[in-house]
Amino acid sequence: MLSLLKKLIIGSLLYGIILYALSTYIPELGFAIVNNGQYSVILMLLLVWLIFFLVNRIIKRVIMVFKLPLNILTLWFGSLIINVLMLYIFIMSINYLTQSTGISIQVGNMIQIVLLALILSIVDYVVQTIQ
Repeated sequence: MLSLLKKLIIGSLLYGIILYALSTYIPELGFAIVNNGQYSVILMLLLVWLIFFLVNRIIKRVIMVFKLPLNILTLWFGSLIINVLMLYIFIMSINYLTQSTGISIQVGNMIQIVLLALILSIVDYVVQTIQ
């Protein structure tokens, strides 16, 4: 039980670091975590990490049940479509839940979202092989 919790925390922290790095160091992706200064950066990142963890670990697992038919229908691009959907749910939930706090996530056009989802798919594969 302890090793499972350790793996979840390490994997989620890796996702949080990747999201922060993508929003900070690669602005060409059009992904930005915006803080108006009302809260500290650490608190903001913890909130973003928590919501991303909930979306990625709980909602994504439920949707993965439909992965096989989706893969057949989309010629095996189902994982990318699921990651784009999870990214969309993540962005909408952050922007909805944090309206009063001043924290928001801004994204660019659809090509940038698909590219970000592709990067997160690669990170997801790496995290699963590490664990």
